[in-house]
Amino acid sequence: MIPGAYNPPKSISEQTAYEIDAEVRDLLNEARNKAAEIIQSNRETHKLIAEALLKYETLDSNQIKSIYETGKISEDQLDEDKESHALSYDEIKSKMEENKSAE
Repeated sequence: MIPGAYNPPKSISEQTAYEIDAEVRDLLNEARNKAAEIIQSNRETHKLIAEALLKYETLDSNQIKSIYETGKISEDQLDEDKESHALSYDEIKSKMEENKSAE
C-alpha cells in the first residue's frame, strides 16, 4: 500500500489493495501524460492567446475560438469588442472616481 494513504478496515487482502493502488497510479500517470501532451501540442495557440490577453486585456469565447481556428482575431470581432467589452481594472477605477467626484 502507499505510505500515508487512507487505510480502511481490512475487507480486502494486501495483494488486492496493492493491485488497486497500482491501477490507480497507472490511471493518474496516464491522465497526467495526456494533459501534458495536450498542453504541449497547443503551446503556440496558448502563446497567441496570452499575447492577445496582454494586448486587449479580455477575450470572449468567439475571439478565443477564432485564435484556435485561424491563429488570429478577426477585425470584425475587434470592432464588436470595442462596442461591448468587459471593463478593465483601470476603466472601472476611473468610472468609480468619476462617480465620487460627481457626488
